[in-house]
Formats: sequence, structure tokens, C-alpha cells
Amino acid sequence: MININYIVLWAIEESFMRKFFLTVSVVLILAIVVIQVSSYFSPFAKSMLVRLVFNVGATVASHKMEGHVPEHISERLDVPYDATDKEALLDIFSSVDLEKFNHGLPTIVWTHGGGWVSGNKSQVRNYAKILASKGFTVVAIDYSVAPGARYPTPVRQALKALSYLNRHAAAFKIDPKKIFLAGDSAGAQITAQVANILSSPEYARAIGLAPTMKRENVLGLLLYCGIYDPAIVDVKGGWGSYIKAMMWSYFGKKDFQNTSGFKEFSVVDHMTHDFPPFFVTVGNGDTVMPQSLSLVRKAESLGVRHDMLFFEAEYSPKLKHEYQFDLDSDAGKQALQRALAFMNARLKDTNQETKSLISLQH
Repeated sequence: MININYIVLWAIEESFMRKFFLTVSVVLILAIVVIQVSSYFSPFAKSMLVRLVFNVGATVASHKMEGHVPEHISERLDVPYDATDKEALLDIFSSVDLEKFNHGLPTIVWTHGGGWVSGNKSQVRNYAKILASKGFTVVAIDYSVAPGARYPTPVRQALKALSYLNRHAAAFKIDPKKIFLAGDSAGAQITAQVANILSSPEYARAIGLAPTMKRENVLGLLLYCGIYDPAIVDVKGGWGSYIKAMMWSYFGKKDFQNTSGFKEFSVVDHMTHDFPPFFVTVGNGDTVMPQSLSLVRKAESLGVRHDMLFFEAEYSPKLKHEYQFDLDSDAGKQALQRALAFMNARLKDTNQETKSLISLQH
């Protein structure tokens, strides 16, 4: 016999679900319309959407790395590197097994990504710990993001962080003559721009930012999926409109291409033969891949030493933005091993150069 009460309840539930999904659909459509319309007048809505997506993605990637993080890594969190700036904080990681030594360790200073509008140092914490287990002191720095802070604030903060680390090298087990600067995405661009400041006095004077570390103390750079050549950035279409919003937020003007900051921002336009050796890598499914190719072409034209890890177009699965942090994948593992090999080769070269100098002096 048919249960009338069951049928009535089912009809009510079906009606409720239809109304619910209809309401959600309408809200999403309205939200998209609002974002699209408002983005003509302000980058805020799209930048906040990028912030949400990037922060969720970075948090998930960091969580997936936990199984690869070794034990016995010491950490000092939220160390202020500028007492006048509440957002100027850094974290320091090193192997407990190496803390018994009195000498400083080769040090990696990592600047996180996030499209200049999102991200924080905690998102690279697990990756930093993994690097620290390989015999490095690793420092992850925070910086202020747009639209709350605009260019060149993060660059200035990165320089202050280097100055602070120089002054406190002994306390943090840092060898101040064996520094590697590193970054992912927007952090890679900030890192490369800082490298230009350290290696080109003319450029540093032109943009009004003084070097805070000797160029010869920077042994190399690790550059993951950054933007180095803004002249070839595609700001049209779907994802391009979000890149436009990020840069509008960062430079403070809708017509950001015509600002002085945008011209200073370019790494390839200001690179000199003194630019530090670097390791660069990007995925074959990453929309910013042309940026790394442009960086390599510029380096080759200047004779700047570099190592690179790119993948054939046929490589599958396609490697998306920041594939390097997926250490469950073969490509992510390869990127880590290549980065370590690059740094170890630079350390070996430096040690040989030091021995040669000593022998010449005697």
C-alpha cells in the first residue's frame, strides 16, 4: 500500500532542494555579474577572489607536504625583522642535528607567492623544513600584500629582511657569505628584482632602493614559476583579467603599464651580466611559462649562469602553477632534487674558489 505521508515528505524535500539550488545558482550568477561590473572601476573584487583561491590552494598544497617533512627540525616563528612594521616577520628553520656546530650554515631566504595580493610565510613552512633537513638554514619571510600595500613595499621589505639577517647571522646559524634567494610565483619576481638591485648599482640608484647585502654573498637564486617580463603578460580574456586585477592592485592604477613602477618591475629589462646564477623551473601547463623562457633567453644573451627544468609539451599530466610543491608527483620530486643539486654545485664552486684564493695568497 502506498504511504501517502512518505510521498508528501518526498515532494516537500524535492521542492526544497530545487528552490535551494535555484537560489544558489541565482546568487552565484549575481556575484559573477557584480565582480565583472565592479572590476571596471576597481580591482578589489577580483583581487579578493584571487586571494581566496590562492590561499586555499596553497594551504592544501602545504598540508599534502606534511608526510614529507622530516623530524628534528627546529623553528623560530614570527621573528620581527623591522620593529616599525607589524607585518615584517620571518620564520627560521634548521636541522636540530646541525645546531651543535658553531659555524653558520648555507642559507635559503624564501619569499612566498600569491600574486602580490595574497599568501603568507606559513604556506611554505613545510617546504622550508624539507630544505632545512638537507643542511641549510631556511628563512621564510612575510611581506605586505596589495591592495593594502603597493609596489615597491614588498621589495623594500625583502631588502630589510636581508639586512636584518646579515646583522644577526651568528644568532641564527647563517653563513652570511653563502646565501641563496628563492621564491615562488610573485615571490620569484620579488626575489629576482632584489637580485637586480644587489647586482646593478645603477638600477638600485634609479629606483631609489639601496642594496642591503653584498652581491658576492648571494651564491644563487631559486625561481619557481614567476613573472619576469611584464611586456609579454597577457591581460586579456579569462585568467588574463585576473592578472590585470592583481597588477592594478599592486601598482595602484588601472593603467599600470604606464607607471614608472611597472617599468622598474621588469626583471629582464634591468638584468646585467652580474645577475646571480639561478635555477628556474615552471610547469608545461602553467600560463606563465613564457616568462621563464624569456628570463632564460635574457640570461643567455648576457652570459649569466643558469640551470633550468622545463618539460616537453607532451609531458602528462600537465604541470600547473606551482607544481613544485606537489612532492607526491615525480615532477615535484625532480624539481626539489634539481634545486638541491644546483645549490650544492654552487657551494662546491665557491669552496674551490676560496681554496684557490688562499693558495694564491700563500
